[in-house]
Order: sequence, then C-alpha cells, then structure tokens
Amino acid sequence: LVGPGIKANMPDLLAALGRSQLARIGVLQQERRRLTLRYRAAIELIEGVHLVPSEHDPHSADHLLVVRLELGIDRGEVVRSLAESGISTSIHFRPLHQFAWMEKHALVGAAGLDAAQAVAGSVLSLPLYPDLADADVDRVCDRLAAAVATGPA
Repeated sequence: LVGPGIKANMPDLLAALGRSQLARIGVLQQERRRLTLRYRAAIELIEGVHLVPSEHDPHSADHLLVVRLELGIDRGEVVRSLAESGISTSIHFRPLHQFAWMEKHALVGAAGLDAAQAVAGSVLSLPLYPDLADADVDRVCDRLAAAVATGPA
C-alpha cells in the first residue's frame, strides 16, 4: 500500500540496542552538541556553505549536521570530492512533492513548491556521531572548504 503516513517500525534488535543506550543518552547528547558547535564555528567561515538551520536551536537533538550549498555549487561534485577523501555524506531531505504518492495526489502536484525545489539539490548532511573526533570534524570542514572552492569544472 502506498499512501501518506508514518514509517515507524523498529526491529527488535534495534530496539534492544536503543534501549541499551538510554543509560548514556545524556553523555551522548552532550557530545553531539559539542561536535555540532565545533562544526558550526568552522562552517560559518566557509564561503558558499550555509548551516541549516542558520541558528543553533538549544533544544535540538543535534542528530544531523545539515548544510546548504549556494547556487552554482554542484552538490554531486562536493559529495564525490568528500567521498574521495573517505568522508561519507547523506541526503536526508527530499521535498515531499518528489515522492510518488504526493506527485499524484498533493494539491501542488509534481511541480512542487518553488522554494522546496530550489533547495532540493543543494542540501547535504555531514558526518555526526558521538565518537567523532575533533580532528575528524576539522578534516571534514577543511575538505568541504576545498571542495566548494574548487567550484564548477
């Protein structure tokens, strides 16, 4: 069945792993927050890269570190450049109008919304997890700056 809704299943193994982490949630969250703030300080200095959201939310779970590349910067090339340096990235946000059900049923249709469409190809998530070292955050930011500075081929 394809339709609007929520995907909220969790296999027993993942539930057990999650439950085992509850005792450490405060420490893990504190470390994610620290890493997020380190990333934010470095990324604010990279021309052509903007943090999403632009202001840090003190109530955020800090589970993703998302950036938006300025118009004219090829996300695919940035992702490829980072991958060549051993840095994985993810695309976590896809506009709703690009999902099959929404294309057919949403009031906006397949054309979507201009703002969502404009941002769709420019956002990506950088590595963020509690065991990430400060040196890794610095390396990601250095490689991101280099990839963005290279610009279009």
